[in-house]
Amino acid sequence: MSLKSAEARLARRAHGSLRVRLSTVFALIASAAIAAVGLSLYLTLAAQLDADERAQLVSKAQLFRQLLAEIPDRSALGAQVDRFADVLGGRGDLQVDVMDERGKALVELSSFAWPADIVRQAGAGTEMHEVTSSSDGRYHFLLATARLGEEPAVIGITHDRAASQLLLSRFATWIVLACVLGSVLAWLLGYVAAARGLAPLGRMAQAAKRIGPQHLGERLNVDDCPAELRQVASSFNEMLAGMEDSFVRLSQFSADLAHELRTPIGSLMLQAQVALGRPRSGAELRAVLESGLEELERLSRMVNHMLFLAKADHAQLALKREPVDLGEEADKVLEFFEPLASERRLKLERRGTAGLHADRNLMRRLLANLVSNAVRHATEGSMVEVSVRGGDGAAGIVVTNEGRHLSQAECRRVFDRFYRGAASRGSPGEGAGLGLSIVKSIAELHGGRVAASSAAGRNSFSVTLMGARSPTARD
Repeated sequence: MSLKSAEARLARRAHGSLRVRLSTVFALIASAAIAAVGLSLYLTLAAQLDADERAQLVSKAQLFRQLLAEIPDRSALGAQVDRFADVLGGRGDLQVDVMDERGKALVELSSFAWPADIVRQAGAGTEMHEVTSSSDGRYHFLLATARLGEEPAVIGITHDRAASQLLLSRFATWIVLACVLGSVLAWLLGYVAAARGLAPLGRMAQAAKRIGPQHLGERLNVDDCPAELRQVASSFNEMLAGMEDSFVRLSQFSADLAHELRTPIGSLMLQAQVALGRPRSGAELRAVLESGLEELERLSRMVNHMLFLAKADHAQLALKREPVDLGEEADKVLEFFEPLASERRLKLERRGTAGLHADRNLMRRLLANLVSNAVRHATEGSMVEVSVRGGDGAAGIVVTNEGRHLSQAECRRVFDRFYRGAASRGSPGEGAGLGLSIVKSIAELHGGRVAASSAAGRNSFSVTLMGARSPTARD
């Protein structure tokens, strides 16, 4: 592996590490804080040094003015040089000059040459001229007027700031070092803190690895997670619960589908084997084909139902919503089932009405499946009632018949796919148990829900649909 590829791999790994990101951000914040504090201290120190130096220059100028006031004339000035040195206090960074108003030195005290125009400007102004600095900031200058005997004089003081600048330079260096060392230390501490803080996330990852098709019942321990991760763990557990439910339903669906397909396929194979067992007449072969056609039609209906449910599950059905009068649609469905009801001496009745914005074809299919189920399982000579009602933005459909009492467990499962009551399994002419499942899917496509109940020999199958219009005043 080349050095370039290794660096690229390390960069990708560092970019993808949450610990590295957190520690880097922590280090940047710490570095910015240290730099801000250091800059504040640096500016404060520089301002304080400048203020102290200016105050010292003014103080020295006052002392020199008093000293000159005690000297009678210019001729006695040379004998007072030692007193000037005493006033300076032996400081090598300070130099003083005594000049006349034209800038000419009255006594040789320093080698500094003061510009004559500045001296004249200071002599014509106030007693204490403003402290100024050189262009490079190394020197401070102060000019003050004084009296030497009877004649005017100008005192010039020069302060070499080399020591102050060296102190500020060293202080700035220490600030930079503190920023660098502080950043490194903050990065290391941040990395350790992030590693410890993200440890629960690692435990969550390990727990998630153990969850598989054979262990879908396992869940993450929410109580062991920090507050920031509890919502993630709860959402993950909810996702697992949904996956487990879907997995169980899929497994049950596969088992039921295999069971339902086995019967017609086995019947077709048996009929074909019997027909091929010996020579048959045309009439016999026709009877075999007619019987096989019935089984194939049953398979076709089952496949169509399964395709409809699959599209409904994946929201692939485009709803063509339009105003639908559920009362009128119920009447049409009841009229269709009237011949079948007459064979079993059943009375069909519709009560109430409601308007709904829905897919008309799907509403007809929903009503047809509900009525078909009720007619098929109703006691002969009883009544099947379809009640339609609307209000509060919802529409309700309740289909009631008299028949075998359903337990609470059966009421909960009656809308499941391929579910048929124990008394119905294996009965000739029974469907595949997908009719009420289709009712549930259509209701959910319209934002509704389904329910079943059984009491006093009457079974009720109810559907609540959203998006109701103002009901039509008709019965």
